[in-house]
Amino acid sequence: MDDWLSSGIQCGLARLETHGTHIGLGNVDEFTFRAFVMVAIKDRCPDAALQSEWHKYDLLAQADGENHLVEFKCYIQRRSMRLDGQPGGWKGGAGPKNEGEFRRNIRKLHECSISPIHARHIVLCYERRSARPSHYSFDQSYASMQPGEMIERVQWFEGESLRCAWMTVR
Repeated sequence: MDDWLSSGIQCGLARLETHGTHIGLGNVDEFTFRAFVMVAIKDRCPDAALQSEWHKYDLLAQADGENHLVEFKCYIQRRSMRLDGQPGGWKGGAGPKNEGEFRRNIRKLHECSISPIHARHIVLCYERRSARPSHYSFDQSYASMQPGEMIERVQWFEGESLRCAWMTVR
């Protein structure tokens, strides 16, 4: 049914990892990931209609007579460098703030009343390891995601430095 989306996400993740090895993982972002997924979807399903930033959603994907809403979350920890080359502060680490944002996106999709929407998805991509010492990690926050009250299905894609979950929201 939505193999074009599954393969698009998997290919988008592979492209993001390759991109990250060239420019540094700290320089990749959610928008780049979404763009790679969109290109991969069009490669697999040329007739798909895609609209980024559709209403309050990251992507509207229309294919096979169905309308799919997709939210993207990409959590990569970044460390800035000062002008003298010394390490600066950190940005984007794991913790309650990112978890809350992620859960708000699930709820937003779950409560969507736009019709007809045939499927709602959230695509979560995060860094597997972090150089920053912390008692939080993205794996602690998200690795145990499974179907439940608002999540119908979870499929994992593993990369070398990134991990991605494709979730269908009820």
